[in-house]
Amino acid sequence: MAPEKILREDFLTLKKVEHEISACAMLESLFPTSVFSPGSAAYTAESQAIWSQAAWLWPSCVFVPSSPKELARGLKTLAHTKTPFAIRSGGNMPVKGHASIDGGVLIAMSRLNEMTLVPTPNDFDVPYLRAGSAHTWKEIYEHLDPHDLFVIGGRVVSVGTSLILGGGISYFSGTHGWAANNVINFEVVLANGTIVNANKSTNMDLFWALKGGSNNFGIVTRYDMVTHEGGLMWGGAVAWDPVNTPAFLDAQTKFMLPGGGSDDPKAALMSNIEVNAGGAVSSGAMLLYHGDVADPPVFGDFLKITPMFTTLGVHKFATLVAPTSIYGARDKRSLFSSTSLKIDPLTMKIVHDEVVSTAKTMLGNVDCSVGAGVQPVTHNFLQAAKDLGGDPMDLDPEKGSFCVVLLYAYWFQAEDDTLLNAWAEATVNAIERRTKQTGLYYPFTFLNDAGGNQKPLETYGYGKSLPRLRELSKKYDPDGVFQTLVSGFKLGMEF
Repeated sequence: MAPEKILREDFLTLKKVEHEISACAMLESLFPTSVFSPGSAAYTAESQAIWSQAAWLWPSCVFVPSSPKELARGLKTLAHTKTPFAIRSGGNMPVKGHASIDGGVLIAMSRLNEMTLVPTPNDFDVPYLRAGSAHTWKEIYEHLDPHDLFVIGGRVVSVGTSLILGGGISYFSGTHGWAANNVINFEVVLANGTIVNANKSTNMDLFWALKGGSNNFGIVTRYDMVTHEGGLMWGGAVAWDPVNTPAFLDAQTKFMLPGGGSDDPKAALMSNIEVNAGGAVSSGAMLLYHGDVADPPVFGDFLKITPMFTTLGVHKFATLVAPTSIYGARDKRSLFSSTSLKIDPLTMKIVHDEVVSTAKTMLGNVDCSVGAGVQPVTHNFLQAAKDLGGDPMDLDPEKGSFCVVLLYAYWFQAEDDTLLNAWAEATVNAIERRTKQTGLYYPFTFLNDAGGNQKPLETYGYGKSLPRLRELSKKYDPDGVFQTLVSGFKLGMEF
């Protein structure tokens, strides 16, 4: 399905169109094999390499740099000409305009595909993987699998490496914190066209900012990530039919509460409930235990429920997570929105009740499915993040465990876009109304799951990180290129 082409006369003056076409012409003159115009196969492939069809837009051209140096020169050109642009890595972000653009230039990272294992001895004193920003986690995990290695990365393998710029939850967060805490070096192109490294000894403040600060400081071209020895692990995908939804809710509640399975830092859970077009509520999960242990007791309550589908067993990591590749299909429209709440016997009930209630009230005649993923963020998780150097999220483990809720929707017709976005906003509001009434509200919005109307960066450090992020933006991007020319979750600065 082709994206809806909004008439440019509705939002662009002729002068602006001419300016953007001129910028594309300049890029093409510099990089004739890296710039693609509407009508070409490469333009279509790159502009539609986004999970949600609702986020497919019409850039004036697509720039696919073949190296960091080429990107640096192109970025300097866009900054000098004040041409709006977007940056796309894996394409999983469904927020319209965050990974593409109407008019302007789309920078696609598809050719920055380095994959190099670096053994010790090296400058960082640990073995690591140099991974270009083109890659999905599937590509990375499969590359490492023959070496019996893994890195701390995304849980859904069709997501791209830019997950790190929003923090990133992994299956190993109980022992390793956010995925971003496990990057030892970022290679970054700044707005002035310089290529720098950011790590614990060089550009240390930028290193901190990139571990959750999104696309506000530069374009990351490579992530250097610590590698870990693999071995066998237990887990996989499991799904339950609607009759077992109450048992699933009870199992997850017990897992998250103090004394439950989530206290074990080796146990990981990525679960969801989903309401289909007929109103039936099903449930499913990815489970992982970091160890060669069949049917680990920490998941006992889940294992008591009869599944309608399962891949659970002892596997190597790349095999265990392979079922998540289904989430990368580009055959529908989708959205995300997010909230957080404290863990309590009421937590799962609140999420379930409000998702189901708003779906039945608002979406009865729409061909769609909506749902919620509930992800525990434990004391162990947050302590590991601090022990590994911290990050802009700066969440206090002493405030206790909480859970991040991802609200999502899938649908097919463009005329339903407004209604589904209204459903997401209404559901967040309904959950937060309940959590504030019961004292369960947790003031954090997870950037990787956030909706376009949300402001996750304002919740970092319970509001205390934003001033520092703004100061670092002024230091590394004094002209505000990434605040004024690039969309995304911004820092709220004026230039």
